[in-house]
Amino acid sequence: CAAFGLVQSPSLLVGLWALNGLAQSICYPLHIKVLSSWFPSERRGRAMSLWATSAQVGGVASVALAAWALGAFGWRGAVVVPALVAAVAGLMMAAFLVEEPESVGLANQMALSSSPGSGTSSGEVESYSLGKVLRIPRIASLMVAYFFVKVLRYVLMLWLPFFLVRHCGMSTGLAAMMSCVFDGAGAFGVLATGALSDLVPVFRGRRTLLAAAQCALLAPALFALPAVSAGSNQGAMLIVALVGFLIAGPEAMLGSASAVDCCEAAGRGREAIGPAAGLVNAAGSVGAAMQGTLTACAAAWFGWGSLFKVLGCISALCVPA
Repeated sequence: CAAFGLVQSPSLLVGLWALNGLAQSICYPLHIKVLSSWFPSERRGRAMSLWATSAQVGGVASVALAAWALGAFGWRGAVVVPALVAAVAGLMMAAFLVEEPESVGLANQMALSSSPGSGTSSGEVESYSLGKVLRIPRIASLMVAYFFVKVLRYVLMLWLPFFLVRHCGMSTGLAAMMSCVFDGAGAFGVLATGALSDLVPVFRGRRTLLAAAQCALLAPALFALPAVSAGSNQGAMLIVALVGFLIAGPEAMLGSASAVDCCEAAGRGREAIGPAAGLVNAAGSVGAAMQGTLTACAAAWFGWGSLFKVLGCISALCVPA
């Protein structure tokens, strides 16, 4: 990121931005594997949801930091300053993160121990190819659901302020505040989803059921968003908060605790968690990358006013997945 703010060549900018995306994509699956070792299934939802609020809290904080750096140092500073903060965070993690509880004399909380691979000698663990991960029950459907959830999340995150200004007549400042409301409500949605997935027996180990219920509720909320937002600022704030609350939970759980649940339910060892979480999150990243094209096509074919009906239909597609 820091280098991105220092170069001028378009080809270098593209290459560095791609490298930035690659580096970020590695972090999520690794964090899931670390967290799964520290928390048992009955506390996993709350632990991972608390960790996942970093997406919402960090989103608000990063906008504020980048806005300050933009005013103080120009657009390059808006890239370099957050990169320096990330570098400090990375050094702190390297210095203080304890990956395995066993290394400090504590029990590993995963229900499964590493499973020996077929035909391997004692002490070796099973490796997981792409095909082998896809054969884990429910992983493929989890990938489909996460693809659509990421499409929804990134369309709303990136295009909602534009829609509110352009088609609902809001001021730029008010639309920016709505973006903060969206993220703030999302943080509460993540925490509520994690708590419900742990404390309600029917959802424990099957957090996808909770995510499906949230997506089912999200669909009519998206259908109503344009009309409600155009009616009053108070109504707009309420509907944006509701949408943010409902979408954040599935985004946090499907890519983390639900992937671990699938591995446990299938009797796979700890070594399956990283590849499984990585594959699910890869599907989500494809959805996030494609949202720009999908948004442009939907807006061109159906109009911006109907875009949220399309998003409501996409949300409904997440339910059976």
